[in-house]
Amino acid sequence: MNLIPTRVASLIWSGLILLVAPLPAAVVTANFTAATTVPVTAASYTATGNTVDLSLNFAPQTGTNLTVVNNTGLGPIQGTFDNLAQGQKVNLAFGGMIYPFVANYFGGTGNDLVLAWGSTRLLAWGNNLYGSLGDGKKLDTSPVPIAVEVSDALGGNSLIGISPGEFNMGIGSGGSLIAWGRNEYGQLGNGTFTGQNCSSGPSTYPCEPTPVQVTALGTGVVEVAAGEY
Repeated sequence: MNLIPTRVASLIWSGLILLVAPLPAAVVTANFTAATTVPVTAASYTATGNTVDLSLNFAPQTGTNLTVVNNTGLGPIQGTFDNLAQGQKVNLAFGGMIYPFVANYFGGTGNDLVLAWGSTRLLAWGNNLYGSLGDGKKLDTSPVPIAVEVSDALGGNSLIGISPGEFNMGIGSGGSLIAWGRNEYGQLGNGTFTGQNCSSGPSTYPCEPTPVQVTALGTGVVEVAAGEY
């Protein structure tokens, strides 16, 4: 009896056996010599089964994002590189300095693989009537930028996207969704219509002045848009 290994595809036509060996995994070299370096540009791209070798050969300015795959097509990148997951933190070294980034397969125009700057802070200012500033307070205003307290809700992940308004929503690098602000219609998605009392003249509205996680969605969120209600 002749045995054909199960890992080798076979095609039998009139006694002819065609053996097809699996394609070897590709290693994509991503050597960034400038912020404008784009290692891969393609109308469609499959990352599954491949790996990427990332290196940095310049000193990026604070807030720099690096594009690994510029996907010019309409569809998303298929899968992820075997050594680079969505939301994975990446530290690149150059000149004795370590620069933090976060992998986002939905960056750029929405379907590009981007290394987003990993050391970011969210700031807010202005009217805080509904706890919109996310600083844990309510009913006050701030004429200067103050820090939004997102760290607890993000659980150690980086903030990679935000949609602001009377209630606000943000996306963590791990795919979690957070929200804060007005909540009388359940806008925050935390399973309640309640919260702290925020007043507007004779009216009182429930609100959350500190960001909370929208746990019902779990992880895997890639885009968000907040409306008025």
